[in-house]
Amino acid sequence: MISRLHVAWRSDTAMIMLVAFFLSLNVFDAMLTNVLLANGGFMEANPLLGPIAGTPLIYLKGLVGLSLAISVCQFTKVSYRNVFLLLTVGLLGICGWNTLQMGTI
Repeated sequence: MISRLHVAWRSDTAMIMLVAFFLSLNVFDAMLTNVLLANGGFMEANPLLGPIAGTPLIYLKGLVGLSLAISVCQFTKVSYRNVFLLLTVGLLGICGWNTLQMGTI
């Protein structure tokens, strides 16, 4: 019984850390995007975020992503873990790309 509780606690902690990392990457991506836009020659690739790119509202995109991810999990049989792993890995790639673009400024 105690080992089951320990495993449940560990998995909850891991999910909290994964969601926190996802939100942190969103903030980092917003910062990189704002810097690239401010230096010219770059534009937001996401057409839904284009109108708010370069403004403080871009920092709220993480909350929108979080809401959408939770909605997907609620209405499908996909696990929270799988959705957030996929989103976090994808966003890590986007942040990596944006970081590489910083070298061209």
